[in-house]
Amino acid sequence: MHFGRHRQGEHVTLFCVTRNAAGTATVPTNAPQAVIFNTAGTKITQFRVPVTDKAGQTGVFTHALRLNSDYGTVGVYSVIFYYNILTFAGVDLNTFEIVAGGNADGSVIGLYYYDRPHGKFIVRQLDSGTVTQGRNPRL
Repeated sequence: MHFGRHRQGEHVTLFCVTRNAAGTATVPTNAPQAVIFNTAGTKITQFRVPVTDKAGQTGVFTHALRLNSDYGTVGVYSVIFYYNILTFAGVDLNTFEIVAGGNADGSVIGLYYYDRPHGKFIVRQLDSGTVTQGRNPRL
């Protein structure tokens, strides 16, 4: 499955449906392990993916991945989910694409205009938690 095209600083929702040998959605022995590789085939990160809704949908796991500076290279990234259901070892291969643009610190989620005698300031908070400022903005 392809998770779409994204820019640095955005979030990609990664999801996996764990299935047994017959192809039926089944709860695995442990949470799936996601391993992400860049375009050159180098492993970037790995982590366990949490269950989405234990009572609602069987075997569905999701994770919102923020595309920080580790995802600075434009290209197609591979996500491989590994899981076990009793003696069955399952693998789910997915991809997403990083396109040019964006910022590793993310988008502005808060903005404040601050007027002082010695200058005008804009203070902004990015969704990575970073707080930045700019001086004497122009329209």
